[in-house]
Amino acid sequence: ATGDGRKATLLDGDIIAVLLTKFIKEVVGDAMADLLVVESLLRWYGFSIEDWEQSLYRNAPNVQIKVP
Repeated sequence: ATGDGRKATLLDGDIIAVLLTKFIKEVVGDAMADLLVVESLLRWYGFSIEDWEQSLYRNAPNVQIKVP
């Protein structure tokens, strides 16, 4: 049971976090899995991709230079 008297379920945040770390690949290149995780987290918190783009996302300037 949790502190507020309800039973702990498999959907508690801590368990979700552990399951997500199992799903996310530790190497670069698995963009589809990462995208699914991001969309799942957005939906978990009640956001859509459009909400995220309009409210939360801020594009940061990107500068690429060549190192001699």
